[in-house]
Amino acid sequence: MSLAIIAAFRQEVGAYLDAHRFALTETNDCLRIYRSDLQPEIVVVEGGVGREKAEAAVTLAIERYRPNHVVNAGFAGGVLDSASVGDLFLCDRLYSLEGPAPLWHESSASERSLDGLDASSVLLGDEHGIDYTVCGCMTVPALASGANMKTWIGANFPVQVIDMESFWVSQVAASHRVPHLIVRSVLDPLDQTLPDFVGKAVDHDDSRSWRAALAYLISKPAHTPQLVSLALQTRRARASLGRFLGALKPVS
Repeated sequence: MSLAIIAAFRQEVGAYLDAHRFALTETNDCLRIYRSDLQPEIVVVEGGVGREKAEAAVTLAIERYRPNHVVNAGFAGGVLDSASVGDLFLCDRLYSLEGPAPLWHESSASERSLDGLDASSVLLGDEHGIDYTVCGCMTVPALASGANMKTWIGANFPVQVIDMESFWVSQVAASHRVPHLIVRSVLDPLDQTLPDFVGKAVDHDDSRSWRAALAYLISKPAHTPQLVSLALQTRRARASLGRFLGALKPVS
């Protein structure tokens, strides 16, 4: 296997899966495996949110398929004004905060560097036509959906985006000595606080988020414009990831 792509939710990489005719071929506990006859050298593993599930997904991908490279792709929140919806970021420095948010402190973060840019030069080639920014990324144990929390992270750490999996995917891939790449597409920029249902969907690992969205809409119909806007943001972030993943050229 040349390439394993790890994602928390299908929705994040759905544009890529649909364009290249990937189909669900296997479920393994919470893990879902997608394969395509058009790209037999690639496997996509949907693992779910958070450390435990991210580690399980990348471990399965590496031990079963022995990929030459791993790419972790997904959505992120922006923590600086410069990060807009759909912007792509390749992460060269990863940080992690653990425990409840009130206990987070500048000195409590773990840090690791990775050679993801080497992997990107191999997988993308020289003429890929994809715009991206190289940056640091913070992995947090719970969804940091509020603007205040994102502002604090951006002010205290050298990162531009936050997620819930990349640090742990990188750590497992590195322990297996597999070159890997972390790519994130911004879903919610710095000044946006996500609706309550997003956090609930993440907490319950609910990939069928339309049910949560419907319940939210019924309970707060005045927020319909906010929901429509979020749907458009999701489409834009997903399209960016789709273009990036579609430009990858797996190598033996």
